[in-house]
Amino acid sequence: MKMKNNQFHKLAALQTKRDKYILGCISGTSMDGLDLALCNINGFGTTLKADILEAQTIPYPDELYKPLRSLAFQPHINARELCRLHTLLGRWTGNVITKACKGWNIPLSDIDAIGSHGQTIFHAPDSGDKPVHGTLQISDGDHISRITGVPVVSDFRQKHIAGGGEGAPLATYGDWLLCRSDSVHRILLNIGGISNFTFLPAKGSFSDCITGDIGPGNTLMDDFMKEHFGKPFDENGAIARKGTVHNALLKHLLGHNYFSKPFPKTTGQETFSKEWMRKCIAECAAETSPEDILATLLQLTAKSIANALEQFTSIDKTEVYVSGGGANNPYLMEHLSMDLNLSIQKTDAIGCPADFKEALIFAVLTNETLCGSGFPSPDGIGIITFGKISIPQ
Repeated sequence: MKMKNNQFHKLAALQTKRDKYILGCISGTSMDGLDLALCNINGFGTTLKADILEAQTIPYPDELYKPLRSLAFQPHINARELCRLHTLLGRWTGNVITKACKGWNIPLSDIDAIGSHGQTIFHAPDSGDKPVHGTLQISDGDHISRITGVPVVSDFRQKHIAGGGEGAPLATYGDWLLCRSDSVHRILLNIGGISNFTFLPAKGSFSDCITGDIGPGNTLMDDFMKEHFGKPFDENGAIARKGTVHNALLKHLLGHNYFSKPFPKTTGQETFSKEWMRKCIAECAAETSPEDILATLLQLTAKSIANALEQFTSIDKTEVYVSGGGANNPYLMEHLSMDLNLSIQKTDAIGCPADFKEALIFAVLTNETLCGSGFPSPDGIGIITFGKISIPQ
C-alpha cells in the first residue's frame, strides 16, 4: 500500500543527508522577541558542524506581548487564554518564519526542519523527596508546520523531565557538541532573563559537564527599568553606572536560599519575581534612589554569577565565554570580569554568535532529534533525544 504522506520518507532521508538547513527559534524568559537562526548543519553527534547563515530577532507585537506577560510565571492563570495564546503564538511564529525566509531569499522548501522552543509560561522544578518536575512552553508546532510546510520539532523539555531531569538547562548538550576543547576548560555562560552556565572540562565527555541555572540575569533589571524609567532595558548599563550599590539590599538579595543549593539546579522568574524584588526593596531600601537600586540589581547578577563560577575559574587554563543579552551590557561585563579576575569573551570568539547562540543550539537539538543517537538521561538509566515532531499536512 502506497503511503499518501511522503513527509515520513523525507524525515527518514534526513538521516543520511550530508548538509541540512535547519531553522532554530527561541524566545527566552526576557520575552524581548523571537530569535531566528537559519543554520547549515553537517553530520550529527560528535561529528557535527554548524554555521549560522542568517539570523534576526523579531519583537513580539503588543497583541501578543501584553497577554503573554500577564500569563507568564504566574501561579494562577486563565486556562482559556492560555489555550488561545498557544495557537496564536504558533500561527504568528509560522508567519514570521515565512516572512523572514522571503527576506533572506531562501525558499521554505529548502529548509529541512524547524526547531521551535516556544515561550516559557511556567517552570516548576520540585525540591521534594520524590520530585515531580514540570515546565510549560507554548507555541503550537502543528500550526507552525501547517503554515510553513516544514517539519517542526517543538516541546523540547519534556523528554529531559521524563528522563529524570528538571527540563533545563538544555543548552548543555549543544554547548558540548559545539564548544568543547581538548586543551582548555571552558565555561559557557548565558545571561538572558535567567543566567545559566555549562562547564566543559578539557577532553571531557558529555557526562563530565556541569551545568545549571545560576539566578537572575537581566530579568530584575529589565523589570525595574520598565517600571521606573519607562524603558525595556538599561542600554550599556548607563543608568546603573550612575548609581551606588546599596550593600544591605545586596546582602539581602544574595541571601535567597536558591543560591546555596548545589548544582545541577534550575530556576526562573517564578522564583526571582518582580514581587520578590519589590518585597526586598521595601524591607531594606525603601528610600533609595532608582539609580542605586538598579546598580544593586546589576551587582546581584554579577556577584551571583561570580560566586557560582569561582569553583571552576580557580582551575588552571579555564576560559569564560558569554552569550545572551547580558553580554551586551559593558558595565555588567566589567563587574563580572573584576569579580572573577578573568577576561571574558563573547562566544563569537569560538564560533557561536553571542546574540543567537541559543537559537543555534535549538537548531542543533532539532538535528539531534531527527538524526542523532541521543545522550544519557539525567537519571542514568537510558538514552533520550529531545523534541516532538509535527509533520506538514
